[in-house]
Amino acid sequence: MKKICLSICLLIFCGAMNAQKINAIQFVLENTNAAMPFSKFSSLIGGVYHPGAEMAITKYFSRHKKSEWAGLAHLGYFYHRFVQHGIPLYGSIQYTHQLKGRLWFSTALGAGTLFSIPATAQFKLDESGNYRRLHSVRLQGTGNFYFGAEYRFPNTNNAILIGYQQALQFPFVKKYVPLLPYNCLQIGYRKSILQHTKK
Repeated sequence: MKKICLSICLLIFCGAMNAQKINAIQFVLENTNAAMPFSKFSSLIGGVYHPGAEMAITKYFSRHKKSEWAGLAHLGYFYHRFVQHGIPLYGSIQYTHQLKGRLWFSTALGAGTLFSIPATAQFKLDESGNYRRLHSVRLQGTGNFYFGAEYRFPNTNNAILIGYQQALQFPFVKKYVPLLPYNCLQIGYRKSILQHTKK
């Protein structure tokens, strides 16, 4: 099942990389915090930092004067100190609406896979009584909900982005932590590649 999920995500991501279909590319820097959904917002700014970065490519499905629907393919990395290095690969559907002037509001739902690499050394006792270091990468699932705002520059779709993402990693530890929630603050920039005519 994990191999099937990974194959599907890779096909989606590679297919979206077709330059003739990409409308925009965006880069964000982020800070994540393992906490209950929609809690401890202040810790994302002044708490413990778990840094990360993410790239996403965008394909518009529908664009109107004051609203847009788009599909995004995301590839990222984050570091949870003493726990793991996370490499999410997922897709999302995003709706964006103009609030006033150059200020827009966005919300999105996404799902995909996450490569989890332990951040500390792990050892296992072998049959001869010696400890052998393990090199393991776990393939897990991820789902997320995003909302944020963007400021668009005049006569272009280029924008400065700021948003909040609630993500879930599963199964983190099957026996006692089946779901690990992450709160995430993202700040970034989107650059248009090909224009898609608004209706």
